[in-house]
Amino acid sequence: LGSVLRSASGEAERLTSLAEAAEASLGAEQEKLSDAVQRLAAAQESPEDTAEPATDRRDALALAAAQARQAEMDARLSLRSAQEQLSAVSGRAESLERAAVAERRARAAAAE
Repeated sequence: LGSVLRSASGEAERLTSLAEAAEASLGAEQEKLSDAVQRLAAAQESPEDTAEPATDRRDALALAAAQARQAEMDARLSLRSAQEQLSAVSGRAESLERAAVAERRARAAAAE
């Protein structure tokens, strides 16, 4: 029972670090998205040649914004998955701790 408890505690620590990494990644991806959106807005507002405006830059910025949104969504999903796994492992660890306490009490009662 002790080894299972140690294993669950280790898993909880691993998932906590994964959740922290996912949160950091989410922040970075949100910054990239914000930057891409600002660049897109600036590109759309800047006066271009009235004859035939080039759409290459706008298309590249739109693609960058779409990629940043996808990366943000992936980071959010990864974070949520890590949070759910952490919650499950924490619940399991608490259950194992309660079982260990109950087992110790039963052994102490049997020894008396």
